[in-house]
Amino acid sequence: MCPSFEIEFPIHSWYRGEAVPDLRRVDRGRWREALTPLSHAARVIAARAAPKRGFLDPEDAMILVARLELEDGRRQAALARSASSPPTQTPPRARAPGEARTTRQVNVRLSRRQFSDVAEAAALLGMKPTQLARQFILSGTGRLLYERRRQEQARRRA
Repeated sequence: MCPSFEIEFPIHSWYRGEAVPDLRRVDRGRWREALTPLSHAARVIAARAAPKRGFLDPEDAMILVARLELEDGRRQAALARSASSPPTQTPPRARAPGEARTTRQVNVRLSRRQFSDVAEAAALLGMKPTQLARQFILSGTGRLLYERRRQEQARRRA
């Protein structure tokens, strides 16, 4: 999750390929900057190694980690709200009792690696993996049908 390979902060350790900054050698005023791009686990590792001034230090690294997690939660909630209905599908309408379903379901099995790739791509777009898969299925299907219609029209003209 590290934004680039050019880390300007001293490195304490590595966590799953992510550089963990050494907060002991970073000015307290730059701790937020050092911790913001990190995952939760890397933030906690960095905060645990940070110097402590006292039990209720308002500038404690763990307090900063908690604040960053709250901010991330608000950002993720906003992204979830904005991506709740992908542009390729309108939300299903409520149906009356006894009325037939207007939607159908398609299930796809993926390996763990394939799913993690889909989840990573969805996160980049601020979507859920299922929403991205739905969008891929609908756009791919639309493209295939469009190409078939074009070929049929070309055959009729010839």
